Amino acid sequence: MSYGDKIYAFVDESGVFGWDLTNPSVGSHFVVSAIIVEENNLDCLRESLKQIKQDFFPTTEMKSSLIGGDLDRRRKLLARCFNLPFHIYTCIVDKEKLRDWKGMEFKQTFYKYVDRQLYEALKISYPKLTICADKMGTDSFMESFAQYIEKHIQRDLFSETDFGFEDSKNEIIIQLADIISGSIRRNVDRTISPHYNFIRMLRKKILSENYFPYAWEDYINPNPAERREFDNEISKICLEQAVCFLEQHTNDTEPEERARVISLRFLLSQMVNNPASYIQTRDIRKHLESFDLDLWKVQAFRNKIIAHMRDEGVLITSSPQGYKIPVSETELYSFIDHGNSIAVPLLARLMKCRNIIRQKTTGKVDLFNKEAYKNLRKYMDAQIDN
Repeated sequence: MSYGDKIYAFVDESGVFGWDLTNPSVGSHFVVSAIIVEENNLDCLRESLKQIKQDFFPTTEMKSSLIGGDLDRRRKLLARCFNLPFHIYTCIVDKEKLRDWKGMEFKQTFYKYVDRQLYEALKISYPKLTICADKMGTDSFMESFAQYIEKHIQRDLFSETDFGFEDSKNEIIIQLADIISGSIRRNVDRTISPHYNFIRMLRKKILSENYFPYAWEDYINPNPAERREFDNEISKICLEQAVCFLEQHTNDTEPEERARVISLRFLLSQMVNNPASYIQTRDIRKHLESFDLDLWKVQAFRNKIIAHMRDEGVLITSSPQGYKIPVSETELYSFIDHGNSIAVPLLARLMKCRNIIRQKTTGKVDLFNKEAYKNLRKYMDAQIDN
């Protein structure tokens, strides 16, 4: 995406309200997905989807429920969509983790919770956005979502967020959102069989997958080969620090804060799917380009985005391979070793420089006496005292 492009989000959900979580008609999860499209790609996407629909749904609209457990048909349909000009933003709600929350026995309370997760995720990502949703009954999730947006959008001269209903029969991109949401729910819902990892299949299309409520167990990869160094306690601590930052900054609209939130969500997504792998700086910056946020050169990105999050307590390790949320003591020690190899020699050089100048000027010039260096001076003096 290029800066200034108008962005559209076509939204549909999969799942229903209810707490009989072992009942397949109710399900354990509720999934909402947004198909993200640039305005200049709308016509191309619609025409391509019409061709796909003709092959898979010649007489009806495209619906995930009509595919059901026919995994071969679902895989073939999704494969036809891989090269089309859209991306995916998805929210995955585990109802089991919400059932004991206050007020969640009421449908509107549940919907309002999901409304907030989706709207705030879209708002922080795309301040200039048109949201299109399926036109359904007054008791539906989409109706609740529309009411939430109407209440929270700042309708003034500077707001460029808008919302509109479309009948899914007339808007084929909403039909795609239905297929995507249903496919992702088949990936996670404990009442659905057979399962298939559609999230992995859609990986290159997914800009962000957001799990709610945040639970560190969701970030444990079940693959034993990838968990040899996995430490549950370390992972939980690191996730809690990341979630704390997200909760504090989700509503921030400044470009740098948006970039931090989006980068951190990207790192968390990697923690779910490839916990042993690092993400290179260029890949995070490329990800930010999808949100009109390619605003910094590499060093500025490291200082303004990564370093700032670390300053606020987010635990991010780094190596020549890139960045990641740590999942083991080994990764933390690797980060400490890297910092130690840089910081200790550098501090020793600074101390040597200071001492030489002090000696040669018989104490008249102390380079650490400037106010800007008071913390450095305290640290150095403490080393001498020890």
